[in-house]
Amino acid sequence: MTLSMFTPPVVACDHCEGRGRILMLCHCVRWGDRFLIDTGDDIDPLRSDGHAYRDCELCDGSGYTLADCHECRRTGRRRAQLVLTVVNLDTGAVRSANVVPGGVEPRRGPAGRWELALSPVVAALAAEVDAVAWRDACRPANPTGNGFSILLPTAWRANLPTAERHRLEGEAIARRCWHPWLLYFGRTGTLPAPEEPDAVLGRLCHLADVLCLDLVVEARYVRDDRLNWDIRYEVPGGRVPGGHRGWADDLTAAVVATSVDHAMFGLTDRSLTAPAHYLQPHPPEQIRPPNVATDQVERRIHADLDGLDGRSPGAQAIWRDGRWHHTRLRVDDTIEVMTALSTGQVVRKTETVLVRAWEPPAPGWQGEPVPYRPCPDCHPENRLRRCVCTLGNQPPKPDCSACAGAGYTSANRRCPTCHDSHRIYEGVVVTLTGPGDAARHLNWPLPDRAADATYLAAHPGGKPIFQLPVHYQVRHWAEILGARPADLTYLDGGHHINQNLSEGTVTVDHPRIDPLAEYIADASRGQPAARLLLNATPPPAAHLPDLIRLALGLHQTLVVTLQDHWLNEHDPRCVHGECWSIALLPPDQLLPPDPHPFHPTVEAAAAYLLEYLENALYDVVSEDPQQGIPVPQTPQPAPLVDNPVPLIRRLARHHAGRPVSIRYHHTGCHLHVYDRNGKIHHLATARTVPIALTALGLGRS
Repeated sequence: MTLSMFTPPVVACDHCEGRGRILMLCHCVRWGDRFLIDTGDDIDPLRSDGHAYRDCELCDGSGYTLADCHECRRTGRRRAQLVLTVVNLDTGAVRSANVVPGGVEPRRGPAGRWELALSPVVAALAAEVDAVAWRDACRPANPTGNGFSILLPTAWRANLPTAERHRLEGEAIARRCWHPWLLYFGRTGTLPAPEEPDAVLGRLCHLADVLCLDLVVEARYVRDDRLNWDIRYEVPGGRVPGGHRGWADDLTAAVVATSVDHAMFGLTDRSLTAPAHYLQPHPPEQIRPPNVATDQVERRIHADLDGLDGRSPGAQAIWRDGRWHHTRLRVDDTIEVMTALSTGQVVRKTETVLVRAWEPPAPGWQGEPVPYRPCPDCHPENRLRRCVCTLGNQPPKPDCSACAGAGYTSANRRCPTCHDSHRIYEGVVVTLTGPGDAARHLNWPLPDRAADATYLAAHPGGKPIFQLPVHYQVRHWAEILGARPADLTYLDGGHHINQNLSEGTVTVDHPRIDPLAEYIADASRGQPAARLLLNATPPPAAHLPDLIRLALGLHQTLVVTLQDHWLNEHDPRCVHGECWSIALLPPDQLLPPDPHPFHPTVEAAAAYLLEYLENALYDVVSEDPQQGIPVPQTPQPAPLVDNPVPLIRRLARHHAGRPVSIRYHHTGCHLHVYDRNGKIHHLATARTVPIALTALGLGRS
């Protein structure tokens, strides 16, 4: 029997009792029959009276809502199958195990309960592909320990009839349906040893000096008097955040769990209203990696928490200007926050506002303040902002559903003009960091006279488009750092910058508006303290030949799509450059009708695929529980193909403006092109891409 013919055991879904839909208690029952819910400092659902809210917008007062069962994908049945796969990334070898009832011998766990131990199965697969070390492909941060198992129902006994034992094992396996295919990446050599906490914290401190930021190490008491540790970047002078991140019990655990991306994440929200200053950075030769002792920092923070004035709600160690500054946190105020729920109820909660007991001195690299003017479209004192019907200086519309002709609406979303910073900056500070410790800081103040902007074109509505001098084009500075402009991303979040910022183009509402002033306002909108923090380092992704070998080794297909917009190079109204996408599809699935490639580089597309590989593996598994999950076995993988990126670019340039796709299948390479109506046209099929391009007349001359 081949794997494609394998029909796995199927059990009824115990979550929905085989119906495919479930009747759930409505969220309003958690709070009871009341409109205003007072929660105090913590949400306590036990204070509910157990009744439904009579005016609930979800259940109409019945207390129940009907929802699709996500456990069985609305089929009412579950597949009693789990596939474990180990891939040796160095050789491409693939081995898999099919975990079905009767396939793994149960054993008693440490607590005496019967279980299906899967860690030995994964270790055996790794040995078959000559992998010395391996990790979870979808969760790189989670190590593969020795306790990976599936608990069997308490009714399971070794002396039960075979059919009854298999039925109980099938129910236990089916409960892991949230991820029925587990993939592990192995290496022939040992994985690199984890970095020491002192070295990690020292690297984070050094980056703070390079980027002219604060590195804040904070310990704060949270729920149930639990001490939580956090490490993050901030702009000097910002407020103490109201919430907490993560659940680290000590500083060492926080350091181990903190990467540069994690420390940067949320910087925009934390420092949106911090004082904005131009930079006078120290010379690079004066910024050296520091020697940091994690245990000393932790002991000092504990001493600040338990000071002579009694216990503090929190304490911070701030790395600024090459040294540590220590301060306690104190309660400054309490505020009342009211939140509307989807049920129509309102939760009222009291939150504590913390401030630093002592503010460290201003850093030596801090320059003059960045001037700004108040945002004309939002009013923080009454939480009103201009309605969208007034865009373009239009008068309010009397029949507007949002404002009813008043011209102002409540602040339910971010202000589109200032992103709730309430400031329109007249200057911006650009910081670009490249490979290694390379960084460049640029102060862009608004000059006294208008800059020499070049008129390029106009939108269909008549709004002109200007291009600023090369000094204000971020791509120019990326090239000076030796980086590609297409790799430019925001340090907070990792999103790619837009085309206008890269090329220095701006659209103004009226010819009399200064293009540079509009450009600076657009660039600084929603940025922390008028700081535009950019990263020009390409993502550390796998090469495309490795992804092709991985997909074929898993008996799947890899679809690489590229859309080349080189015909739009001289039109600022259109998309420029390249747009890539890489997708993992089942062998029998057709190409998507509209691929929408949006990654500017092939490295970004590969990194996106690996980041969301868990979703891709979940999607290739059929929704029909009677169709088995593939159990790939590739002990002798095919050799790596030559890098196909130049060949794909040649094909995409020939069909400029239209997406072209190359589907790598076990039967060969299939080349397709999309027309402007989304229809897919097959171009060629061959054993390799060079042969297919030669057949199309696009081979090497």
